[in-house]
Amino acid sequence: MYVSRIVLKALGVDDFGIYSVVGSIVTMLSFMTSALSTTTQRFISYELGNKTTKGLVKLFSMAVNVHIILAVLILFVSEIIGVWVINTKLNIPVDRLDAALIVFHLSLFTVFVNIVITPYNAAIISYERMGVVAWLSIIESLFKLSGAFYLAYNSDIDNLILYASTLALISVFIKLLNIVYCHCFLKDIYFKLIWEHSLFRSLLIFSGWSLWGGLAYVLMVHGVNILINIFFGPVVNAARAIANQVQGAVLQFSSSFQMAMNPQIVKNFAISDFTQMKQIVIYGAKYTYFLLLMLIVPVIIETELILKLWLGEFPEYTIIFVRLMLLVVLIESLSNTLMVAMQATGRIALYQTVVGGILILNLPLSYFFLSSGYPPYITIIIGFALSCFTLVIRLLFLRNIISLDIKDFFYKVIVKIFLVTAISILGPTFIHHNVDDDFIRLFSVFSSSTVMILIMIYFVGLEKLEQKFLYDKIKMIQHKFKRDN
Repeated sequence: MYVSRIVLKALGVDDFGIYSVVGSIVTMLSFMTSALSTTTQRFISYELGNKTTKGLVKLFSMAVNVHIILAVLILFVSEIIGVWVINTKLNIPVDRLDAALIVFHLSLFTVFVNIVITPYNAAIISYERMGVVAWLSIIESLFKLSGAFYLAYNSDIDNLILYASTLALISVFIKLLNIVYCHCFLKDIYFKLIWEHSLFRSLLIFSGWSLWGGLAYVLMVHGVNILINIFFGPVVNAARAIANQVQGAVLQFSSSFQMAMNPQIVKNFAISDFTQMKQIVIYGAKYTYFLLLMLIVPVIIETELILKLWLGEFPEYTIIFVRLMLLVVLIESLSNTLMVAMQATGRIALYQTVVGGILILNLPLSYFFLSSGYPPYITIIIGFALSCFTLVIRLLFLRNIISLDIKDFFYKVIVKIFLVTAISILGPTFIHHNVDDDFIRLFSVFSSSTVMILIMIYFVGLEKLEQKFLYDKIKMIQHKFKRDN
């Protein structure tokens, strides 16, 4: 978050917006990365769930082969399409066009490396080495902070080009660390020159349907960013980019928890333990929401003050962008375990067709409303509505495939999170409207919302068995602390 403040000040609003929209092109054209990562994680976790590691080397090597082939393909297609879009479609000042093209090429190189090395990261997650993922994330953040400070004091090189170059180098270095870790600590994960047509076909078919879902999501998020650039220019792109930074920081708060659940869902499906699988899906959705709620409530209430303290000055629409995007994060958190469960079943053709078809509607709907004179934040409202709809669709699919009880999900998750949210926001909202001093109000809102949410989670959000489990854990920790002292 602090890095963004330094970068925004060093680049200026226009260049920050240019980087955001050019990066969106690369992300939109490289939607394959997340889809392929999901595919690799699913297959590796399935093998580990069956307690069979004999085929892991072959599986992993074939996954790398698939990634290399698709990385070359995406590099070729992206160079042609991306340059054309930047030169003819985007609203970029003429004197910054050359810099924008250099940023595009650097970003595309980063994407190429990321795709090739994706199987290594997927393997680390499948083996549930979340500590490694966390440490790599910390190292990456420290490098980015150092790069931002260097950017702030640079006067010799174009700051936009320097920023893109720095991020490219950091990203490639972190990805290489993934390879080093796998070769040193995961004995069944290494690349071997091998080719098996049947396995290649299985990986390609599964990832092909995942790619459609990934493309739909990317168009929903980053395609809209390009529409905003066309209708409003790079300054509004900068506002959306700042909101994306806030959204990303909030998502990091729950990412480790989410990643820890994903392999367990797949492994339980692999051994046909559907009861345990459904428990993880239902309770995982609820706990992920509660984790995010603790951070999102005070940020939504005090968005303006937080942005002033963080950035000083910020573009128009930033406040509404941040608030709406955080609401989208909350609703999408309920779908995370459902998506992993669908991937685990392997029956994703119809699912991805339907869900992807719904998500991709965001682009034409956004174009219609923007061309009709609506403000830019209408795109996020549309995205929120579509996310609610796809949540229902995912529940219906899982009811048919693994007999997930929708009524059970409704009462154990939806009703409880609604009550916890509705009651928890009352105290912090009252403080926001009745305390004048900025710092006292900010501290009071954060502390009161945390206390209120924790109390409401315990007494309203948890069932009796969950309350007992939590109570026993707290007593055990207290006993251990007293014994050690």
